[in-house]
Amino acid sequence: MCRANLAAFSQAVALSLPGEAGNSTGMVSELVLSGSSLYIAGNFARPLSGGSASQATDLIKVDAVTGALDLTFSQPGGTDGLVNSIALEGDSLYVGGSFSSYQHRPATFSAVLDPVSGADRDVTAF
Repeated sequence: MCRANLAAFSQAVALSLPGEAGNSTGMVSELVLSGSSLYIAGNFARPLSGGSASQATDLIKVDAVTGALDLTFSQPGGTDGLVNSIALEGDSLYVGGSFSSYQHRPATFSAVLDPVSGADRDVTAF
C-alpha cells in the first residue's frame, strides 16, 4: 500500500502522518520529539476518531511509539492556517505560522501552549 506523508523513526516503527493510514491530506512542516510525544505541525486536518466529523487542524500530538493521537492535546479548532514552526522549551510549546486564531480565539501568527493539554497560555507571547 502506498501512503503519503509518512515518517519512519526506526526500522520497527512507522507512522502515517497526519491522517488515517493511507488517507492523509495536507502537509507536515515540522516535527518535534519529546520523550514519547511527537508534535506535528503543518497544514492539515486529522479526524479525531474513526468516522468523526470533528478534526484537529494544523497541530497535533501523537504517541511516538504507537502513533495514537493524543486527544487531550489534539482538539478541534487548532489554528486557522499553516503552522510552520514549533519549539518546545521547558513547559511551553511555542507555535508560529500563518494563522490568526487558535481554538477559535485570536492568535496572530504565534501562540504559547501547554504541551500536555494544548491550552493557550498567552496568544501574544512572542
